Amino acid sequence: MPNLVVTDIPETVFSVIKSLASEKGLGVEKFVKQLICDTVAIQSLAGGKSISIQQLQGNIDAYFRLAEHEAIFFVDEDDERFVLISIDELNHLTKNDSAHR
Repeated sequence: MPNLVVTDIPETVFSVIKSLASEKGLGVEKFVKQLICDTVAIQSLAGGKSISIQQLQGNIDAYFRLAEHEAIFFVDEDDERFVLISIDELNHLTKNDSAHR
């Protein structure tokens, strides 16, 4: 896995990063890694686009975090479409579906 070194981060920004990492119970490096991965995942979904199975596999933790808040649509090698949703959303949908039967 490639490494990334970022220099010249303003102290005020770094202080916020340290504070946010602490709130999540993470070290600064792990928090920044999640932040970068989540940002890439969000950008790949911009405009309601589906992602490939390779994108899902390559950044799965970020997509799992995003699926807690929104449905993630992806397509496999055979152009089959799938959706990744949270258990809470599934329970909500199936409860509403049962009420309409």
